[in-house]
Amino acid sequence: CLQEDRTSHRTSRHQVDILRKCLIETGIVELMAIAGRTDRTKFRHQVLNPLIEARLLEMTIPNKPTSSKQKYRLTDKGKKHIRKLPEK
Repeated sequence: CLQEDRTSHRTSRHQVDILRKCLIETGIVELMAIAGRTDRTKFRHQVLNPLIEARLLEMTIPNKPTSSKQKYRLTDKGKKHIRKLPEK
């Protein structure tokens, strides 16, 4: 479904929950729990990277993507995007 998300710019329910959580800086473990994922690499490739490529999310330490201190936060574009989404 993520391939479809990239082409149609639709955001999955988990991606929406992740974007909302990232109003405050959040680590990957918490974000994986939201999506019910356990495989960090797959989660990064399938969920986080598309949001980063769409410039909705950004890393707090972009030059060290796999740092244990890495967190994710909304960009200005991400903040505008979640304002347009219907409430849960």
